[in-house]
Amino acid sequence: MQIPCRHLRRTRDCVPGTRHALRTVVLFCLALHGPLPAAPAVPDSLPAVDSSQAIANRIIRSKKTVLVDFWAVWCGPCRILDPILKELEKEYGKRVEFMKVNVDVHRRISGYFGVSSIPAVFIIRDKTVQQALTGVRDKTEYRRALDEVLALPAAADTAKAPGR
Repeated sequence: MQIPCRHLRRTRDCVPGTRHALRTVVLFCLALHGPLPAAPAVPDSLPAVDSSQAIANRIIRSKKTVLVDFWAVWCGPCRILDPILKELEKEYGKRVEFMKVNVDVHRRISGYFGVSSIPAVFIIRDKTVQQALTGVRDKTEYRRALDEVLALPAAADTAKAPGR
């Protein structure tokens, strides 16, 4: 981008960040003109589009139990919870699908679940929220909640039960 250099009193343009020699003093054009207006910053780690519907579809179509972790980049407790959930994912990975949802990006699905504080963990089975845990808790509490949900009979099993 070229801007007219009013400090050189010449007709040519100067490019911010380039040097101009004026009376043996080297001047930086940025120092003379001041900072350029910054473009709106979009962090590299965040997608530009809210894909809440895609996340909802993954939850609905999953044949497994789904653990959804609502988090944010700026949330300190969320960073504490992350290694706990990664350990649980190693233990339960074959039976449970683990998902992370950034509340700053995926606002629609966060609103649908009624997330008002983070971290918030929802355990979903057969398209129904079975457990909701808010805040950082001990690993044993998450393990207990997962074991309780996994011990429940599947919706298909209860529909086929005799006497119904």
